[in-house]
Amino acid sequence: MPVFPLTVNTDCLELLHKSEFKLKELADSLKIEGISDDFFAETVAPLAVYLNSLEKDDQPLFICFTGGQGSGKTTLSEFVQLALQVGYNRKTVGFSIDDIYKTRAVSYTHLRAHETDSYLVCRLL
Repeated sequence: MPVFPLTVNTDCLELLHKSEFKLKELADSLKIEGISDDFFAETVAPLAVYLNSLEKDDQPLFICFTGGQGSGKTTLSEFVQLALQVGYNRKTVGFSIDDIYKTRAVSYTHLRAHETDSYLVCRLL
């Protein structure tokens, strides 16, 4: 099994250089203000490098992030997916657990209550 890379790892630095502009664009589109460059360098890039280094076969990887509600699991997933797409041309699909257990009616009610939040609108449609 591959070792989790350090932030100074050449692969991490190359991935960060290749994907940083797109990662910052994503942060802007999600309306995340003041996101630290360290987040991309110390969290997103090493995760993406590690996931890309796992053995590849014909079966997709199913990767889960755990944490409390609103802790940033889906947002972290969006950043890691983008880094994998831009840096390694990997295909990714992401979803939130809410997409599985909430009914369309509950999602629609939540959407109506937060219709000015473009990120939620996108996720709940």
